[in-house]
Amino acid sequence: MTERRQPNSPCSECRQQKPRTREFYYRDKRASDGLHSCCKACHLKRTAANEKARPRDRSQYNAEWDAKNREAVRRRASPAFLKWRKENREKRLAWEANYRRTEVFRKANAAHQENRRARLAGAEGSHTAAEFFDVLIAQAFRCFYCGTDISNGATEDHFIPLSRGGSNFIENIRAACRPCNIKKGNRPADQMTRAGGRFAV
Repeated sequence: MTERRQPNSPCSECRQQKPRTREFYYRDKRASDGLHSCCKACHLKRTAANEKARPRDRSQYNAEWDAKNREAVRRRASPAFLKWRKENREKRLAWEANYRRTEVFRKANAAHQENRRARLAGAEGSHTAAEFFDVLIAQAFRCFYCGTDISNGATEDHFIPLSRGGSNFIENIRAACRPCNIKKGNRPADQMTRAGGRFAV
């Protein structure tokens, strides 16, 4: 369906007059016209600035987490727990097999694979499946780039690619459909052009 062209409106940041269409503005379900108040160029600059300003040292956070969860970590490595695992192998394997078929596992595993890929690329940061689910909710389960429904096929895309210095913190993660994610590749979003609702390559 052809998108209705709106009158020109100034960007809330650069104040340049631009048509209120998805060619110049990203989606925002909270806005009355469904578009962000700042243009795409300003949005990209803000994202890049936030990435540079984010603290990179996670050692303090990791130390605090270890202190808060020391008892849980100890129990998982306790002799009693290891004995239970050995004596209840069949029950444990059946539970794990059922768990791997759940949506909870699929989302958690997707986040785990992204974190692993980021570590191999030497990128900073990590995120959880719960954080990615919050991103899906914020995007109304729509692809960040083309707007199609991704309720059953969401993929994680690094807005600033890992190969270009982007982090693996949740602020740099967008939910995208697989075609857009593949076509975007390792290119920045501002180098992509739209064609028929998808990115042109």
